[in-house]
Amino acid sequence: QILKWIYDVRDEDGNRKKIVNKIFDDIAPKYKDVNGGYTRIYLLGPRKGDAAEMAILELINNEPVDEKGKGKAKAK
Repeated sequence: QILKWIYDVRDEDGNRKKIVNKIFDDIAPKYKDVNGGYTRIYLLGPRKGDAAEMAILELINNEPVDEKGKGKAKAK
């Protein structure tokens, strides 16, 4: 069901956004070697009006950080 919604996302001008292509071509390859732990779900509670459960799905950035925490560490 979610893919039907994702395929029909439109911008302000009514043009379809290519979200599915971005997910599978740009984002997914970054997580190909990660076994798990790449998403975080925030439950927001029920939506006003129809009481549908709402949540935010966040993709976690698993890039290594240097010891000082000031930037990205270079992979060895």
